[in-house]
Parts: sequence; C-alpha cells; structure tokens
Amino acid sequence: MGEKFLEKKRHKGFKSIRTRTFAIILPAFLVTLLIVGVVAYSYSRSIIQQQIQNKMDIQLSEVTSQINANLTAHGKVPEVLARTLETAASGFSLEQYRTMLSHALESNEDTFGLGIYFEPGQYAPDTQLFSTYAYRDGEQIVTTEQYSDPSYYYPGQAWYIIGKDKTGITDPYYDPGTEITMTTFAVPFFQGDRSLQGVITGDINLTTMQQQIEATRVGDSGFAVLLDTQGSYIAGPDADKLMKLRITEESNESLAQAGTELIAGERGMVKYTSDNGIEQLYYQKLPATGWTLGLTISEAELYAPLQSLLLTIILVGAAGLLITIVAVHLYSRAIAKQLDEVNSLAEAMAEGDFTRTLPISGADEFARMAGHINRMLSRIRELLIQVSDNTLQVASTSEQLMSSSIQTEETTGEVVRAIKGVASGADTQLQATGESARAMEEMSAGVQRIAESAVHTAEMTELVSEQANSGNDKIAEIKAQMQMIERTVTETSGHMAKLAGWTGQIGSFAGIIAEISSQTNMLALNASIEAARAGVYGRGFAVVAAEVKKLSEHTADAAGRIGGLIVEIQAGSSRAVESTSHNSRLVNTGMQRISEAGEMFSGILHGIREINSQIHEVSSSSEELLAGTEQLTATVDQLAEIARKAAGHTQNAASSSEEQLVSVQEVASASKALASRADGLQLLIAQFKVS
Repeated sequence: MGEKFLEKKRHKGFKSIRTRTFAIILPAFLVTLLIVGVVAYSYSRSIIQQQIQNKMDIQLSEVTSQINANLTAHGKVPEVLARTLETAASGFSLEQYRTMLSHALESNEDTFGLGIYFEPGQYAPDTQLFSTYAYRDGEQIVTTEQYSDPSYYYPGQAWYIIGKDKTGITDPYYDPGTEITMTTFAVPFFQGDRSLQGVITGDINLTTMQQQIEATRVGDSGFAVLLDTQGSYIAGPDADKLMKLRITEESNESLAQAGTELIAGERGMVKYTSDNGIEQLYYQKLPATGWTLGLTISEAELYAPLQSLLLTIILVGAAGLLITIVAVHLYSRAIAKQLDEVNSLAEAMAEGDFTRTLPISGADEFARMAGHINRMLSRIRELLIQVSDNTLQVASTSEQLMSSSIQTEETTGEVVRAIKGVASGADTQLQATGESARAMEEMSAGVQRIAESAVHTAEMTELVSEQANSGNDKIAEIKAQMQMIERTVTETSGHMAKLAGWTGQIGSFAGIIAEISSQTNMLALNASIEAARAGVYGRGFAVVAAEVKKLSEHTADAAGRIGGLIVEIQAGSSRAVESTSHNSRLVNTGMQRISEAGEMFSGILHGIREINSQIHEVSSSSEELLAGTEQLTATVDQLAEIARKAAGHTQNAASSSEEQLVSVQEVASASKALASRADGLQLLIAQFKVS
C-alpha cells in the first residue's frame, strides 16, 4: 500500500514527461558540474601549492647560499691566520701580531674584529695569558690587550671553549656600545704534536646580512626572517624585535606555537594566523650555524589566482546550465508530441476500439515502437476473433466435463473408504510391532548390563587372584625367614650353653687362684717370721716377703672380683638361655601359624581360580545371549520398519485418494464455473470492435 501511495505521489508531482526529464537531467548536470568544479579547483590549488613549494625552496636555497657565502668569506680570515701561526706562533712579537691582525682586518670590511688568544703559558713560560685584539673604531683600526686581564680570563669564555677543538661559531649577540649585531668565528691553531696553542677569533658584523634579509621579498607582501638556535630574531622586517625577542615568546600565540615547531625541525612549512589572515612560513636550517631561515607569505596572496579560476568555472557552468535547459526543453517537447499520439491510441483501446493504428514517420525508436504497436493491434484483433470462436467450444465441453466429474466423485469416494479400513489395520499392526521392539530393546539392555557385570567381575577376580598369589608368595618368604630365625635361635642356645660351661671352668680357676693366693700369703707370713729371727741378715728377705704378701693380697682381691663377675655372667647366661628357649618356642608357634596361613591362601587361590573359570563361562554365555538378543532386536526393528512403511504407504494411499476425491470435486466445481465464465467471456468479447 505504501508503494502505491508513493507511485500516486510521483504521478501527482510529475504531470508531464517534460517536467520529469527536467527533474532528472538538471540535478545530474548540476552535480556533475559541481564535481568538475571542485576537482578543477582542488587540482589547481594543489598545482599552485606545489609551484609555491618549489619557488620557496629555490628562494630558501638562494638566500641560504648568500648567507653561507658571506659567513664562509668571513670565516676564511681567522682560518688563514690560524694555519699561518701554526708554523711559528711563539716566534712573533706583540707588535708583529698587531700588524698582522690590522692587515687581515682590512681584507673584509664586514669583519669587525680579529683576536689571537694563546693557551695559558704557551706563548712564553713566564706569561700566563697572552692575547691581542684588533677592531674597527669608525674608519680606524685599533688594537688592545685588555682581554689578557686575569679577571676576564678568556680561556673560560664560551667563544674560546667552542674553538678549542674545531672551528665553531657563536650565537649572534648585540653590542650596545657599537650598536652592532655580531657573531664570532673561533678557529684553533696547534703545535706540531697537535697540542692546542690557542684560538683565533673573528667578530663578524651582521649588519649587511640583516639588510639582505630585510630586503628579501616573498611575493608582493611576504618577508624573510633569520633566527638563531634559540629562536631569537637575527634579521627581519621589524627592527624592534632583532636580538630582543624570541619567536616562541611572540604575543601572537599562533606564531609562537608555529615557532616552536620551526625551531625543532630541519626543513618544512608551518602556518600561523596574523592580521592579514593565514600565513605560510617556509623554513630551512643552516647546517653550518644551526640558524633558521624563514620565508613568510599570506595564503590570500598565494591563492589569489584561484579566485579568478573559481569565477570562470561559475560562469562556464551557468552557460552550460542554460544550454542544457534549452536542449532538454526542445527534446522533451518532441517526445511529448509522439507520446500524445500513443496515449490517444491507448485511450481508444481502453474503450474497446482495436481498429485504429499509429502513423509511422522516420526510422527512429518511436517509429519502430509505432510499427510494433500496429503489429500488436493486428494480432490482438486476430486473437479476439479466435477467442470468440473457441469460447463456444469451451462452453459445450465444460458441460460434458461436469457430468463426467460427478460420476468420478462417487467412485473415488468408495475407494477412499476401502483404503481407510486398510490403513486402520496397518496402524494396529505397527503399534504391536513397536511394543515388541521396545520389549526386545529392554531385554537387550538387560543382557548387556549382565555381560558388562560379568566382565567387571572377571576383571576383579583376576585382580584378587593376583593379590592372592602375591600373598602366598609373601607367606612362603616369611616361612623361610622364620625357619632361618629358628636355626639362628637354636645355634644361639648352643653357644649360650657352651658359654655357661666356660664360665664354670673360669670359676674353678678363680677358686684355685684364691687358694694359691692364701697359701702364698701364709708363706710370706712365715718368711717374715724367719727374717725377723735372722736379724740383720734377714732384712732383705723380709722386704721380699712383704712384697710377696702384698702380691698375694692383690691376687686374692682380683680372684674375688673375678669370682663375682663369673657369678653375674653365669646368672646372665642362664637368663639368656631361658630367653632363647622362649624365643625358640615362639618361633615354632609362628612357623605353625604361617604354615596354616599358607594352606589357607592356597585354598583361597584355588577357589578364586574356580570362580574365575565359572565367571568366564558366564561372560561367554552372556555375550552369546547378547548377540542373539541383538539379532532378534534387529529382526523386530526390521519388522517394525516394514510395518511403518506399510502404514505410511497406506496413509499416503488414503491421503492420495482423499486428495483425488477433492480434486474430482474441484473439477466438477471448476466445470460449472468454466461454463459460467465461457458465457461471460462471450458477452465481453462482443464489446470489442475488431472490424
């Protein structure tokens, strides 16, 4: 419905082909013209930007070459002096140095001053600091040695440090006394062993360079600037900023931000906003000094040619648009005339008049379309005549078809009733077969579980059998160890009995020793008595008798202790014999228990083996039963599948029969409608005019 509404709205908005043609062609032409204009403008802008870039690069290179040439010419003066002094620097007197510097200063009028500064003690051992400096004072050249003052100490000055290793140049600086902006070249000169002798300086007046930069013009309103490594203005159009202001400290934040990017870069272009609009600043860093040369030009001046180009594009576009409107108007009017003729013919055809034709003139698309329409009208006329003749035949045939369809409907109804009875029996058979299949599946699942349990039990029995075998082996090992213990205990008892006999013998030996000691003591006593009787002659014998008495006493004491130890050893041996006998009885008891346990393990192992054999038989039987159950289940499934297919075929036959019955009924109904429409068609054809 929405599409029909939009279609009506379009037909309402464009009432003629001319209006529609203008609505299609003019926007396309305007869009194309706009695209062409934008592309031309953008392409021209890029070309102009590239030309500007090339021009700026060339101008930067030219100004850079001038600055480098100027600086190189100034730098040659101290360079030549340094190479000259390296041969015999200490051989010249102060006056000769003054004359040398004065003559060198006259070679370049932009060189403000030249100086020679020796390393401490290099000019003469007794002279710590030695220097002389020549400079311009108006039209005269003046020399001075004031920088040799120890309070100034030139070796610690920045310009001296720069020139100690190689030729260097300082950042520009402003001298308030002379009101001149200068920079200093510092060139080292060495002895034959390349040890430093001193530094020669050349102060360059940058006024000429500032004037060159100030005179440089970029376009009509652009200008050039020269900045040192810190961003301070060395030269430029605004004299109040020179050596007093850095570009990064400008009050114009846009310029200060662009200056930060400019100082950090080597070469490029930055933009900033000024009172004149957007400015483009092209810059390049001087490699010898690290200074930056910049050329500034406004975008309004750069892109002024684009304004005239844009105006030209607009005028050409307006002229093209006017020509297009006139051409579209003439072309659409010719098309509308031919379409009016076609529209008139279509109105006649809508009224049922097919006798008219279109006039054919020319050989263009409209002429070919008129020929095709005329041939179409001719064929329609022939078709209407044939339709009128065939309508009568359709009406009579539809009556016969209606009669035949009624008879077919009755026959088909009887077939449908018979097939429904067959389908009902097939459903009952399918249900019974399905119940049998489910029962077989349940029985198969039970057999499967029995087989799985038998397999699991067999596995557990195998495991228990292995453990019983292991236990039986352990019992045999324990039994062997207990037998070894029994033999060891028996041997120990024998050894303890022998030890008891030996200790008895040792006791008898100790009694004999005690008796011998008693007798010896008695003999010593008798000897002492006899020695006393002998008087002086028996003293020596008395001493021997005393010693023998002491020895007998010690022997008796030792025999007593030995006797005590023997008694204790005999008591301990008796206890050890009793303990060994008790252990022997325990070992015998353990041997009996172990033998009984071994016999029990053997019985268990034999029973497990018989159980394992029976379980294997059960597992085999379960597997055979499972295979038979599965085969039976498959057979029942096949029967169920055959029953399902039979029921399905029967249902399909019943459905097909019912559909055939419905189709026969529809044919009968259609035959009635066909007869009715044939009558109506005859009435409609009678309305058309074909001759």
